[in-house]
Amino acid sequence: MASQGSESKKSLISSGPITMVLALFAAVIIGWSLFWFVASRRADGALATWIEHEAAAGRSWICPDKRISGYPLEIEVSCANPLFQGEIAGKKFTGSLRGLRVASPLLRSQTLVAELEAPLIVKTSDGAVDAVAQWGSLGMEFVGRPEAFSRISLLGEQVTVQGLLGDLEKASGSASNVLAYVVSPPGAAPFSYDFRLTVNDAQAPVLDSRFGLQPPVTTTIAGTITQANLAGAAKLQDSLEQWRVAGGKVDLKTIRLASGTSTLEGHGELALDDQHRITGNFPATIAGLEPFLQKLGVDPTLIAAGSLVANVLGKREAGGGSRLPVPISIADGWLSIGPVRSQVQVYPLY
Repeated sequence: MASQGSESKKSLISSGPITMVLALFAAVIIGWSLFWFVASRRADGALATWIEHEAAAGRSWICPDKRISGYPLEIEVSCANPLFQGEIAGKKFTGSLRGLRVASPLLRSQTLVAELEAPLIVKTSDGAVDAVAQWGSLGMEFVGRPEAFSRISLLGEQVTVQGLLGDLEKASGSASNVLAYVVSPPGAAPFSYDFRLTVNDAQAPVLDSRFGLQPPVTTTIAGTITQANLAGAAKLQDSLEQWRVAGGKVDLKTIRLASGTSTLEGHGELALDDQHRITGNFPATIAGLEPFLQKLGVDPTLIAAGSLVANVLGKREAGGGSRLPVPISIADGWLSIGPVRSQVQVYPLY
């Protein structure tokens, strides 16, 4: 009897730590599950509040078949066939996706990662836009609060667009990839953001023929935008006017376009005048863009003429070969190349 009691006591002692570990593990799982559940309810409530705020501003977002998942490491909200209806730049738009997935790491609630499932169908009530976009993959990342974000980025692969886009009837275009980001760098002035947009291997037959470009075309635009305060304006035109009044500028540090063997490189600055038209000056160099100049209504033989080059547009760069410095400007609603005003008219944005 003593021997059996001793063995039973030893068994209890040896199983005690295991029982404590299992109990602690169960408590952690239950606690984490409750934490995830509360966080998911908060996320759902925040989404509902944002949708109500957008509806009050005349923009309707509908998320059919909404599902909340992602346990245990993230909170994921997904929709099948989400729909948008509202006004953008004075036009009534309707847009729909096949699917949308937005996820946030549980311990980094100010980071959102979105995956968009093609196709995207966009239409306007006046019929000016009726287009379909497809892609192999398209993702976005948001870091920070909507009114004070620190980074927004987009990456799309194998992007195509077809349809009616304003006066571009039966337009079609494609790009092997599209990369864009807007970031608030450390130590930057308030409401100042760096940005970059790169489109690689783009082809758009209508635009290529209209501007005399040779596909594929690669474009990069990068710079800094100031006074970009996103708070307090419900409509796009209100945001633009708020930006203009505050003295907002776009400092374009990099402008590069490569079309076949032709190139354009430059930099410059953009702003809005009191009639809400884009204004700016762009010191640039071009090579092999004679067809492009012709499409703009500028005679390339004049630019090639030594007198105009030397006296108006400046001299060729030393060692630059066929690269030609060309000052480009936008003022009073027109695009000009050197002293020659092109046929391109710039209309008010709003």
